Amino acid sequence: MTNQQPPSPSNPKREDPDKPVPIDDHAPGQSQPESPPPENVAG
Repeated sequence: MTNQQPPSPSNPKREDPDKPVPIDDHAPGQSQPESPPPENVAG
């Protein structure tokens, strides 16, 4: 296949089996404006 490139800032979208590059994915700790918090929904 293609030659494996080392982790470099020029290739943030490189293939990584351990950490696949998500598309606009927020960390499981940051507030997500796209979906309201479950607390508001449960209320």
